[in-house]
Amino acid sequence: MFHIGYAYLNGGWDLTIRFVKATEWFKKAASCGNGAGMAYYSYCLRHGYGVQINEELSDIWAQKALGKQLRRLIFNTQLKVCIGKQLRIFTQKITLRV
Repeated sequence: MFHIGYAYLNGGWDLTIRFVKATEWFKKAASCGNGAGMAYYSYCLRHGYGVQINEELSDIWAQKALGKQLRRLIFNTQLKVCIGKQLRIFTQKITLRV
């Protein structure tokens, strides 16, 4: 959904630029939990692309998008730390056996 909105926003895939259509697709993507959809929907609301400017609603979607991205960043960081610890433990076990 996000990619369709992005194509309408920028005229990709030989589509005519249509801000209303782009915003509709960003809203659908945002409602399904897509972080990029949330960010772009917020942007459209803030600048009036395809919709009437609504800064309050824009702020709400921007906060949701930020929260989604922070959760992803925290998860990826935790995953890297966990993998790093497992590699150190594995390396220590190999070293002890030699």
